[in-house]
Amino acid sequence: MKALPSRAYGDPLAWCIEQESRTCKGCVWEIPLRRGDNAKTVCTKGKPHGKRCKQYQGGEAYGIR
Repeated sequence: MKALPSRAYGDPLAWCIEQESRTCKGCVWEIPLRRGDNAKTVCTKGKPHGKRCKQYQGGEAYGIR
């Protein structure tokens, strides 16, 4: 079994918040794109989705969530 990094031990909430702070989760420019059975989340600013960029804005977008 592989050992976790030292920062993963301790408060699990702090670790989860740190992990999510590097992603696009919660950005107003992120929208779900559905085509048939496939669903994909994309950035409406044209940036690669998944890694937080300088244009990140937290909040509720268009009341979708």
